[in-house]
Amino acid sequence: MKKFLSILLIVVTFSSCVSMTDRKMTEQEMANANITGKVSTTFTTFRFLHFIGDKSIKSKAQKELLKKAQEKYGENIEIRNIVIKGSGSLWNLTYSLGTGAIVSGIVYLTLKDGIAALWGGGEMALEMFLFGHFQKITATGDVILFGTDQGVIHKNQQGLEGAISKAIETLTKSLPQNSNIAILNMEASDISTAKYAVDELEFQLVNSKKFIVVDRLRIDQIRNEQKFQLSGDVDDNSAVSIGKILGANIVITGSISGSGNSKRLFLRVLNVQTSQIIAMVREDF
Repeated sequence: MKKFLSILLIVVTFSSCVSMTDRKMTEQEMANANITGKVSTTFTTFRFLHFIGDKSIKSKAQKELLKKAQEKYGENIEIRNIVIKGSGSLWNLTYSLGTGAIVSGIVYLTLKDGIAALWGGGEMALEMFLFGHFQKITATGDVILFGTDQGVIHKNQQGLEGAISKAIETLTKSLPQNSNIAILNMEASDISTAKYAVDELEFQLVNSKKFIVVDRLRIDQIRNEQKFQLSGDVDDNSAVSIGKILGANIVITGSISGSGNSKRLFLRVLNVQTSQIIAMVREDF
């Protein structure tokens, strides 16, 4: 019975879990927020007395998520809607078999005539019960780009749509009809604008009914395999190589620069077979 209780306590402690949320946004805040992406992180923490430490876990989760988000999206962001989950960690087993065994021996010698005697050989379980356990924590959160509101975002998108429409008009005069086109990337200050520009460019090229546009799912597959980003600079050699893999004869890369009411769309069009630049388009919006 004593051994059973010791084993049961170890199993319960090792498999115990954490589930909590932090910095939750209201529906109204969600409607007005510019959610630009999502990040996740994992770390190991010690739960003193098995339940103390929620505040420190939330604080560490927020700091780790913010660090990762800033590496990817820049400084002008915050982390909201944090979801934190935890379970028993291998550190807990190491702790129990190593340091835990030493501490439990001290506890047993100190209290052998009292509480520890009741366990009779369950010193490790007693130690774990008294001191706590390790947990592996996984946290995810939404990346919020602040300093903008939905009205500004909508206005910028309308301006970008107009710039793309003008760029398409120019391209239809420069490119042979039925060209097989792959839109590889768009460099911008934030990933949401880059994605929006790529989607809109693809939409307008398809609706022109003059070109064949490579499916985004296929491009994303190759993008992941070749380790290049949707936002960020892609050199001409890489663009041509990826275009060949996709079976395209034309590839398009681009960028959006500027700020406020003065922005510029720039598109660069390459012939996959010759690696030559066959068109460059620049539109202000």
